[in-house]
Amino acid sequence: MSLRLDASEFTTAGAITTWEDISHSQALVATTTNNHDATNVSDSEVVLNAQNGLAVVRLDSNDYFTIADSFTAGSAFVVAQYNSSTFNGFDGLLSGNNTSSGGNLYFSGQNATDNLWVETSLDSRYVNGAAGTTGLTIEQMSLYSGTDSTPTAQDGYAIGADRPTYSGGGFGGSRSWEGDIAEVIIYEDTLSDFDRKGVEVYLDEKWGLGQNLAATYGDGNYNTDLYALSIAVPEPSSTALLGLGGLALALRRRRA
Repeated sequence: MSLRLDASEFTTAGAITTWEDISHSQALVATTTNNHDATNVSDSEVVLNAQNGLAVVRLDSNDYFTIADSFTAGSAFVVAQYNSSTFNGFDGLLSGNNTSSGGNLYFSGQNATDNLWVETSLDSRYVNGAAGTTGLTIEQMSLYSGTDSTPTAQDGYAIGADRPTYSGGGFGGSRSWEGDIAEVIIYEDTLSDFDRKGVEVYLDEKWGLGQNLAATYGDGNYNTDLYALSIAVPEPSSTALLGLGGLALALRRRRA
């Protein structure tokens, strides 16, 4: 795991300047690696008890985050929700921040529709666990994921910025995100389908998305060894840990 921005870690409401990357703080991950904190531009704020009893980060049309460090994104997951009353096609959710071509962009609004668009250059794209690029209700908190078998290095990433193609390579224009972001997870390597489903089940249950992906995927069809993916187990969780040689069970911890 190279990035994890988890809004549920916030305990105080109000404006924030930094969204701390906690990918480095999980079990078996060195504290000196994978530290890619996101810097806020403008006045994004934390809203407590917003989704399934957990905090979210709320952005208006002038807010976004940048991550300066260079790393690849082989698999990406975002739990987020648009403000449908102000939605603008091409509103950005997750993109590389060193491009003016619109490439290397994972999730954004789709022009002239009420859909979230998932970059077609990705090998696999999923919305709430279903393969595809569109077809969701944007005002619903939803899970977006994508995998890229040949990820390229980026000079950082933008979270919630306007799509670079339509802003001359800049950020924070009229097409930036307006809505809530709950969690962002990026892996430098491309996860297997087995592991991808495990992350999706975790996020579905944690954020109360109501997709029941554990039942959809079925026992044995996804990886529940969440520590192998450096993800803390939510409490409560209906997903049992299946440790490798009992290691994951021994290391399991609960959220405070």
